[in-house]
Amino acid sequence: MKSFRQFVIVCTVVGAALATGAVAYASPAAGTFSVGERARAVAHWTPERMRAAVPLESLAHAGKSASPASSGPATSGPATSGPASGRPVSASATVPASFPHPGGPWPGGGSVSRTVGRVFAITHDNRDVWCTATAVTSVNKSTTMTAAHCVRYGGFYLARWVFAPGYHQGVAPYGLWPARRIMAMDNSGGSPNPVYDVGAGIVAPLNGRYLTDVVGGEGITFNEPVIRDRYAFGYVVSAPYYGNWLAYCSGTTSSDPYGNPTLACTMGTGAGGGPWFVRFDEATGSGLLNSVTAVGSTTSRLVGAYFGELARTFYLTAQSS
Repeated sequence: MKSFRQFVIVCTVVGAALATGAVAYASPAAGTFSVGERARAVAHWTPERMRAAVPLESLAHAGKSASPASSGPATSGPATSGPASGRPVSASATVPASFPHPGGPWPGGGSVSRTVGRVFAITHDNRDVWCTATAVTSVNKSTTMTAAHCVRYGGFYLARWVFAPGYHQGVAPYGLWPARRIMAMDNSGGSPNPVYDVGAGIVAPLNGRYLTDVVGGEGITFNEPVIRDRYAFGYVVSAPYYGNWLAYCSGTTSSDPYGNPTLACTMGTGAGGGPWFVRFDEATGSGLLNSVTAVGSTTSRLVGAYFGELARTFYLTAQSS
């Protein structure tokens, strides 16, 4: 397969053929925010506005359902970045007791309790919304991975985009990190394939420190088998979470017709953009990011964007931005 290079627009066919035909990578579209816009973003997000925000997918994807299972694409060997870093795991953390798990509050603490958080933003028609995102290891120490629909809605980039890592019960313990740039994987062709639903937020330093120096960053891997054990996380709007608790599901994924992973899970609305991990260690709350919750998810089944060469090239661009 032809190699990809950073900062170069590559228009080549991805070797992993999907059920509807091959897909090609195009340079991601991006929105940028000035210093003044970042300050206005942080000022906008008062505790009251954060509580009143609604999950973005409740606006954008109502009524869409997950696709039925089919066989997945052929893949090459995994390509992986470094592991998560950050503060030590609390010895008092409760470790989950069962696998698979259909959905519930994450009781284990550890790395994901810091690196995963809520995104807050406003739409072009001035609605306050939220999604889920994850801090990942990156050259710029500032990259968060999420879904494309969590950075671009209705053909417009979201505004006043901030990341609140470790958000819990209305509190952002590590502060609000305003984006200096948000990026969405190019899908100008309007494909329904969830593989394109990948986005990133590159946040500005806060109080002179970079994001992953403060909360750590999860490792990331690509070209993993579609069918394998995975853990999915997100902030969910339904009871008993109401967006205040980090929720999770675990199990062995199957495949949708496009070759994206799907997982039986009751998290539902609010999990959009949330991380999916492989080789996840419940004791440390750390794993390798390998997908994000994408369009097409329902209250009983999540769909993830397959992290193959498209996602790898997108990540390489984002982490160097």
